[in-house]
Amino acid sequence: MIRLHPLQLTFEAQDALVLPAQPGTLWRSAIGARLRADACITGASQCRGCRVAERCAYAQLFEPPRRHAGLAPRFRDPPRPWVIAPGPGGQRVAPGEHLELGLTLMADGLAYWPSLYRALQRLRLGPAPLRLVRAVSHPPQGEPAPAPAKPLPGYRPEPPAPPPEGSVQITLDSPLRLQRNGRPLTAEAFSPEPLIAALLRRITSLDETAPEVDHGALTRHAQEAVALRDPVLRWYDADRSSSRQGRRVPLGGLVGHFRLEGALAPIWPWLWTGQWVHAGKSAVMGLGRFRLVESEERGGVLGI
Repeated sequence: MIRLHPLQLTFEAQDALVLPAQPGTLWRSAIGARLRADACITGASQCRGCRVAERCAYAQLFEPPRRHAGLAPRFRDPPRPWVIAPGPGGQRVAPGEHLELGLTLMADGLAYWPSLYRALQRLRLGPAPLRLVRAVSHPPQGEPAPAPAKPLPGYRPEPPAPPPEGSVQITLDSPLRLQRNGRPLTAEAFSPEPLIAALLRRITSLDETAPEVDHGALTRHAQEAVALRDPVLRWYDADRSSSRQGRRVPLGGLVGHFRLEGALAPIWPWLWTGQWVHAGKSAVMGLGRFRLVESEERGGVLGI
């Protein structure tokens, strides 16, 4: 399965700021602006065709080259080898208050942590400068420890056995934006198969060292042997302004929770790993983040 390294970052606001309802867009823009200012030595308007893109931290993290592993050739816009998990939005932050940001680097992105770490130490979130208080490594199997300022090791999450009763609850911590035939998947049309298909595409396309898998067989299994139970889902509508595209870009997705029931074993490693890599579109901004919960009654979080 994919190599990854989760981190938890704590910042202190130096000035007052107001977080938007979906703060992931602001965090991504802030990190990109700082990293580009630090890493770009050509001043080119885009990374495609740049002679130094192969060794540029900004290009590899924000405009990565197309890969050939898994279903990567089908992606017009390759998935970024990192995701964030921002704290709640829609609130005012006073000077001196702390902000938390989860960050997971994956596969090729692991090598660029030193450049990213330097950028995070001089970050501005909107107009407000931030001070990086601490960066803590959270291995999937292991104890938290201060993150080193050098390329990070990659960990492959080791899933436990699936629940013996063949049922698991999935709680969506941020909007899940899946598509079918080019259209957003609604709550009424949701089923296990597109979720598993999205996880397979994402994980195998990000890491060329991931094991080969029969995508068709696993998606058919999700369709035929796994049932959707007790869905409590609704559509959350949101958008963001994109200066690059010159328009408002939709960020809506499904929120809520549901259960998957049936023969979970073949898809279990993908669900387990998906808790760190997210699923669906705009994952790099924090969308598509979910948790596996043992049961609604027992409430035990199985993964992160």
